[in-house]
Amino acid sequence: MDAGPSVSSIVEMPPQELPDTLDNRRTLEQIMEPGNETCGDGTHWIEEREARSDFNEGTMAFLDSRLFRAFFAAAFGIAVFAVVVTGWWASTYMIPIRKVKDAVQEKLAGAESATFEHVIFNKATRVGCGYAIVKNRASGSPERMHFILFPNGELALAPPDTTEGDAAQQIAALEKQAKYAAQIVSNCTS
Repeated sequence: MDAGPSVSSIVEMPPQELPDTLDNRRTLEQIMEPGNETCGDGTHWIEEREARSDFNEGTMAFLDSRLFRAFFAAAFGIAVFAVVVTGWWASTYMIPIRKVKDAVQEKLAGAESATFEHVIFNKATRVGCGYAIVKNRASGSPERMHFILFPNGELALAPPDTTEGDAAQQIAALEKQAKYAAQIVSNCTS
């Protein structure tokens, strides 16, 4: 069985090459004892250091670097900006549009399966506009109709495109269409 390195071989080794083993500690203690007896207690000792790896030093140096701090600050700033923009976008557009759709769905009697297209919410006028696609009760086919939902909850639907009847009825139908078009221009555009 190998007793470990001899005293003379340990003294000749540079300290960084000496592995920390039980045999090496015993040998160093044997060297240390006569030195303490000759020169006094506490004059010779075994120095113990905490092991550090190159990875640890490199990682800590990177984390302490200005580059990392700048990168972290920029990433944090972008994340905060994204959260703020998302909140603003949701409160400005998504939530009001969802409320418009729900209110129109409720106002259209028997339109449980209405779908919507091009719904907008004008923040200045607080009016919602768009198209609702609802099944026609009589024919069962889908019917696309433009709507305007006013802030007081009143729902205006586009008048029929066709004008039938005598001249007075046709003029009245055209006036309704023109009045509805004016409401679109004044309420649904920004």
